[in-house]
Amino acid sequence: MRKLMQVKSISILIAVFLLTLTSCSKSAIDNTVNKTDVEQNQVLEEPVYDTTQEESDTDSTLEETDTDSTLEDESNSDSSIEEDSDTNSGVAEDFGPDSLSVFTELQNKIDQDRAMSVIQYLTDVSPRIAGLDGEKAAGEYILGEFNKLGFASNLEEFPVKYFKANECNLKINDGNDTFELDSNCFSFSSSTPDGGLKRIPLIYGSFGTSSDVKDINMEGKIAVVKRGEITFRDKVIKCANRGAIGVIVINAVDAPLNSTLLDESPIPAVSVSLSEGTKIMDIINNEDASADLLVDTVIKDSVSNNIIGIKSSDEEDAKTLIIGAHYDSVDCPGANDNASGVAGLMELANILKDHTLPFNVHFMTFGSEEIGLIGSDFTVNNNTLIQENKDNIIGMINLDMIGKGRQFTILKAKTYTDDTIYNLASTAAKELNITSYSDYSENSDHSSFESKGIPVVFLTYRPYDPIYYHTKMDTIDTIDSTLIENTLEVVLKMITKIANK
Repeated sequence: MRKLMQVKSISILIAVFLLTLTSCSKSAIDNTVNKTDVEQNQVLEEPVYDTTQEESDTDSTLEETDTDSTLEDESNSDSSIEEDSDTNSGVAEDFGPDSLSVFTELQNKIDQDRAMSVIQYLTDVSPRIAGLDGEKAAGEYILGEFNKLGFASNLEEFPVKYFKANECNLKINDGNDTFELDSNCFSFSSSTPDGGLKRIPLIYGSFGTSSDVKDINMEGKIAVVKRGEITFRDKVIKCANRGAIGVIVINAVDAPLNSTLLDESPIPAVSVSLSEGTKIMDIINNEDASADLLVDTVIKDSVSNNIIGIKSSDEEDAKTLIIGAHYDSVDCPGANDNASGVAGLMELANILKDHTLPFNVHFMTFGSEEIGLIGSDFTVNNNTLIQENKDNIIGMINLDMIGKGRQFTILKAKTYTDDTIYNLASTAAKELNITSYSDYSENSDHSSFESKGIPVVFLTYRPYDPIYYHTKMDTIDTIDSTLIENTLEVVLKMITKIANK
């Protein structure tokens, strides 16, 4: 009996011990869950932006982003997080179940196939030349996609010059031998006189710069110049000023060249590939070398449009982030330039449509970029938001040619302008282990916004291969959708930082 009582006593003690242990364990678990909830709902600390971006060795390869990586928990950094409402003025501290603190929630929604379907449609209706039917069809498609997403939309119409090439024919004469060359006339090239130019002597002008042509008499001749150094328009004007009555531009690679002179030229201008140009150079110094040139073009008044999709925030006095991309092209499929940028923009719109944001997002697609940034210039001078509430704009992210190249490049137009968004992009790329390169360029739509004092960044992949850039070879089969995804990851990283700032 005594032994039995001892056994019972031991059993009771064990039971009490187990009960106590269970209670403690439950308390510990509850505390862990509550801590996790607090950390998940915590506003991330304001990111520190580097004011300088070191350019990596240009021979290094692009590091691929691990798309399964999780957002670094910035709340565990050594810096303390300011919870004070003054520090986080204007930014919601808790975005609820759609918390943008979780970067991977957005990252994992990137759909390469969906992005490629946008490129497919835009290339199918190409060329999307400013003021012509292809650009109009592309604009209608984009507007329809914004409406499907439930966004408010806005269409800005503005005047442009319509250009169409009816005929472009170039023949080279070497004595009694005549051979025809494949050629393209530049957009906004003027026409030759009726019947064309016949047996016109040729003169070589190197790159057509002022120093190249200053001592050359081009009177009554067709100038032959190489691509590079200065713009095509400047080449044509400088040769015309020296008396030339036509210009032939030789491409730097063995591929056709389709580009623009931005406005009607004083003399007709055409381009040829490197191999066709070699045929010209082989005979240019012969006494009887000449050219027959026929260019028939039409330049008329037309209209183009900016298509804007607006995702509004529920926050009172919310600021606005602008994401932009041009949807027109030169006379080519324009898969990379710039269906890729539009595809990236539309993919961001799809990803963000169901998320609560503490700021508005205006998805701006611009017409007529290729003829001189006309669409973006129109919007910065006429859009109500920019005219009346410019100081409430966070910044502008420009996506242009993000589907082909080796180097992810982060740019703005000028060295001395606001670099907040520019540096934020560099920080985001660095955190994602995406090797980036910094540079400056005015040759895309961000430049229009930067000229108005709006912080900007231009995201692209370089170099622009002349075999594909502005040529018939800029087709969808040359697009690398992984590069588009990398770019979108950088933008989404930027957005999470802005949202939690």
